[in-house]
Amino acid sequence: MLVFLLFAVPGAMADELDESTDQAQPSQKESDTSEQRATQRLDFGIDFYDASDGSIVRGGIDYNWAPHTNYSFAATMPIVNSRLAEVNGSGIGDLLLRYNWVPSLTLTADPWVPNSLGIGLGLLVPTGDAAKGTGGDQWVIAPSLGWAAKIAKRTTLLPQLQYMKSFAEGELAQGMQTISLSADLIHVFLSKFWVQYTPAASYDLEAETYEFDNLVVLGQQFTRRVALRLELRTLNVADPQDPAGDGRELDYRATFKLQWILAY
Repeated sequence: MLVFLLFAVPGAMADELDESTDQAQPSQKESDTSEQRATQRLDFGIDFYDASDGSIVRGGIDYNWAPHTNYSFAATMPIVNSRLAEVNGSGIGDLLLRYNWVPSLTLTADPWVPNSLGIGLGLLVPTGDAAKGTGGDQWVIAPSLGWAAKIAKRTTLLPQLQYMKSFAEGELAQGMQTISLSADLIHVFLSKFWVQYTPAASYDLEAETYEFDNLVVLGQQFTRRVALRLELRTLNVADPQDPAGDGRELDYRATFKLQWILAY
């Protein structure tokens, strides 16, 4: 499945998307506040899947931590309710861990920052139950290479190349080995409303097939700590974290997230 879909999870992003640079010169007190960097964030989300062989509802919590200006960590623990033709059950899903390193940018935990960017490594831990449709019954490792390009004052392009390989597979594992290329295009307005569009392409090294995907994100940060986001995605590629096995029968996914910045 698409690597960037998995690990293109929200973690940390560049100060380039901070609208404070477009405002008038603040006072010293305001300047000190504006320069504070968001370092920790919790996302409470719920996913609705429209699958050809049933439906899936998945909740979960994302934790994003940017302890340093050049690297960050992210963890996602889903709670899955599957109603598919071959599997039917509820429980915790597979735990996703992510590390990002961007030496040339200042990373933050702002709500518009993707979970996956720059040079990084993702690891999927099979904590779910494949027999119930809540897990993939396999470990997955996903190294990635990426960079950031500011193409306008408040617009950033984040291309990323990622390789995904499953290992230590169980009896119900689908197995996967893919290479994917994605590009996050993010624009943040002065009101802290943001839009994101992410086209993606993936090549399955085992099936020798190409797949394509599209993601649209709309979000608004209402206060210094609270934001909401809506993600709309077409799913034509395999995703190890999706409860429907290889995921290629999934058509659409809608995700709602309440985002809470824990610390600056």
